[in-house]
Amino acid sequence: MAERLYGIAAERAGLTGAERVFDLFCGIGTLGLTLAGRAGEVWGIEIVPDAIADAEENARINGIENARFLVGDARKEIRPLLEEAGKPKLVLVDPPRAGLSKKVVRRLIECGARRIVYVSCNPTTLAPNAAQLAEAGYRLRRVKPVDMFPQTPHIECVALLQRGA
Repeated sequence: MAERLYGIAAERAGLTGAERVFDLFCGIGTLGLTLAGRAGEVWGIEIVPDAIADAEENARINGIENARFLVGDARKEIRPLLEEAGKPKLVLVDPPRAGLSKKVVRRLIECGARRIVYVSCNPTTLAPNAAQLAEAGYRLRRVKPVDMFPQTPHIECVALLQRGA
């Protein structure tokens, strides 16, 4: 089911091969690395240093050279990343169950990305985050549930939020 989830995220990303992608809460880089072949560059941020070491190793093992990973709290590292890398066309977010804090949502809006692909393990936190993004001009285009854990109440969702036409 993870392959299915990442496939849906890739479809929603709509990459053409030249885009800059930010992968917030990237963990070991799986989602960003899955999209790297369709992007110009991928920048991942994760607060857990061991996860970033694994993301870098995963990129190396898979021969992916257009992905960079940074250790840090997304809340604090988005602005420095914007200064270093420039604005992304797409932002991937796969936050913890608690969702995105209001400050992270504000930083996400500052990125100015045309598309946001939001992978959520908790639809009840996706909803208010999507509403905050809608207030900033994003439209919730699609939400696809993915039953990663059959016969449990846990559902993953992949949402596409888009700014503009």
